[in-house]
Amino acid sequence: MNLIPYIHRSSYLKLPSNFYEVIAPTPIANPYLVKFNHELAAFLCAPNSPSTPEKERLSFYAGNTVPTHLKSIALAYAGHQFGYYVPLLGDGRAVLLGEIRSQDGARWDIQLKGSGRTRFSRTGDGRAPLSAVLREYLISEAMHGLNIPTTRCLAAIASKEQIYRQNGPVPLGVLTRVASSSLRVGSFEYAAAQKESHLLKSLANYALERHYPELLSCESPYLELFKQVVDRQAHLIAEWMGVGFIHGVMNTDNMTISGETIDYGPCAFMDEFDFGTVYSSIDVAGRYAFGNQASIAKWNLAQFGKTLLPLFESNEAPQQLQETLDSFNTVFSQYWNKKISEKLGLSDDNANTLELIKNFFGLLQEHKPDYTNTFRLLNQAIDCRSRQNELINTLGNQPNSERWVSDWLQHIKHQNADLMAIKTRMNQVNPAYIPRNHLVENAINTFIEDNDPTLMDALLSVLKNPFQQQKNTENLQGLPLPHERVHQTFCGT
Repeated sequence: MNLIPYIHRSSYLKLPSNFYEVIAPTPIANPYLVKFNHELAAFLCAPNSPSTPEKERLSFYAGNTVPTHLKSIALAYAGHQFGYYVPLLGDGRAVLLGEIRSQDGARWDIQLKGSGRTRFSRTGDGRAPLSAVLREYLISEAMHGLNIPTTRCLAAIASKEQIYRQNGPVPLGVLTRVASSSLRVGSFEYAAAQKESHLLKSLANYALERHYPELLSCESPYLELFKQVVDRQAHLIAEWMGVGFIHGVMNTDNMTISGETIDYGPCAFMDEFDFGTVYSSIDVAGRYAFGNQASIAKWNLAQFGKTLLPLFESNEAPQQLQETLDSFNTVFSQYWNKKISEKLGLSDDNANTLELIKNFFGLLQEHKPDYTNTFRLLNQAIDCRSRQNELINTLGNQPNSERWVSDWLQHIKHQNADLMAIKTRMNQVNPAYIPRNHLVENAINTFIEDNDPTLMDALLSVLKNPFQQQKNTENLQGLPLPHERVHQTFCGT
């Protein structure tokens, strides 16, 4: 079936066969469409043409039919999971269908998640619960709306088939997602572990060609590759933390070379602020807590740097890689301070600004207000006395709280900038909406149990433009009631 001639065979097939398994997705019975991302499809020119019969479109997105010109594969990679090295992980419930060129000329992987067993499945069934599929659809679209680099979802497919998880049978789903590539730190760990230099070199050259072609002609392209990944990851983590996002499983196999967010398993958005916030059911020690994400990113990058060492001929390579790694803290701080300065409405970067940021987060940590709404309140407090009092109460209603608000307002006024312009800029970086955990859970459960997409559609609507306040949406902006609180999230394997 030549249904989609503009989806090409994956360029991963140019790599040695050590890096993948050729395998077809496992079909599912009676698939039906739950969600389709028309905006993304238009950008990708992906198949949703009315001229294509619905049954054929469903068959493709469910993985029941792969066009004959494609060759689907599951990728091999290793990884450190919670600090422990696992020599072989790989796509245990995903297959890569091929690649597509978007309207801007960029290349994107098209992958099915929940598509059945591969040789990397170990004891798993290779399937994904519909709940996990819908969760990734909602949160990855939210991340896109927040302007944070991310994989995206094209289609969510369901079936009446059931799979078994901790609490019994649940409906299965298949997710069609796209990514600028599927290369991970774990991909390099796998290549390096093979102890065959040509395998590692072929992967590194592929990564350069795929993401950083301008570096191929550099004197030391592999060092420059490392520098780029360090920079992108520092930027990504700062963006995550700026909106209170907690990935939950920052294993090396979940860190991309592209700097995109990938694998939305036990992730969550923080309600009340706390550096120690953890939602993942498997992170009992808090390794991947909100406030640890930058240090864990650096740890992961250290593993990446180690894999690159065999590619260097110079004796100076270890020192050069270490210096680049050591720069992570500075680079991250620059991105973080810039992000928080913008969220506070501050344009200058000096010691006073840094002190304001430090004291602000000290108050947040002590009094634990709603992270998202506190930043949104700042905008309103600039020129409104009652909102200033509300802000003081939010920050603890103590002398330190009053002092901070006074210092911040003085700083705002001393910038000699139009207050409305400042407020506008703040509203462009402080979202009114995030995918709050209780809303996501309620939306998913309501759809699965009652076949009611109302809440899911309402969430997707505001998350497409999360910085713009919309009418009659207050129910999507508040903290959960005690009985609605979500204390743990799960990956669905």
